[in-house]
Amino acid sequence: RITLLMSLLILTLLVPLFSASLREQDDYAYIIELYDLQDYNEVLDEIDYFVQTYPNSEFMDYLDYIKANIALAQANYILAEELYKPLTTKSLHASITVDVSLSYAISLFQNGKINEALKALRALSRQSDHPYYIFNGSLLRGKCYQALEQYLSAEHEYSKAYALDNSNSELNLEYFKLLLRIDHEASAMELRNQAASDTLLVTNMNFQWLRHLLQNQRYDEMDSFLEENPPLDE
Repeated sequence: RITLLMSLLILTLLVPLFSASLREQDDYAYIIELYDLQDYNEVLDEIDYFVQTYPNSEFMDYLDYIKANIALAQANYILAEELYKPLTTKSLHASITVDVSLSYAISLFQNGKINEALKALRALSRQSDHPYYIFNGSLLRGKCYQALEQYLSAEHEYSKAYALDNSNSELNLEYFKLLLRIDHEASAMELRNQAASDTLLVTNMNFQWLRHLLQNQRYDEMDSFLEENPPLDE
């Protein structure tokens, strides 16, 4: 994701700014360089300096975007939501606007605001047909529907995301858990078999499968499965 964000931020350097001095543009470019290095504390310090030095800068909204991205990366979802929300109504570069919609939806989801996240995702679907945003929009939409216990809708969204990228570990695990939840065990195990090369993913799937068997009091099947699939540390 950091590569995508850097590409988007570089685009902001190409936005025509009529009031920005060369020094101001250089200082903004330096912030982007620091962000690329993921030196977040230094980035935030430089943003504070920039805001004090250029209080009327046309880069302000983009600096808020950077701050929001840092908050999201650090799992500070409350702050991320606060920073992304006003950006959803700003006139930004089109590619930035799309990313704001997705990131805002992620923040809302993490803060338990599921219906608001779905609303943000509807905006995202109108803004971009790029595979990255279609995939991540479908993945997050599936997680939202799953949280709302709308399992068939969740399965539909996960299947759309899977058609775009069947190697994504997060998607595979969430899809697997959902298939178990709706008792589509054969489909779940087929998904597990297709993920055989990803040891960590399969280990997590095995745990979910054992949990599923335990919840359904299928103890003999648990014993058989453990014999065939012993824990990795044994």
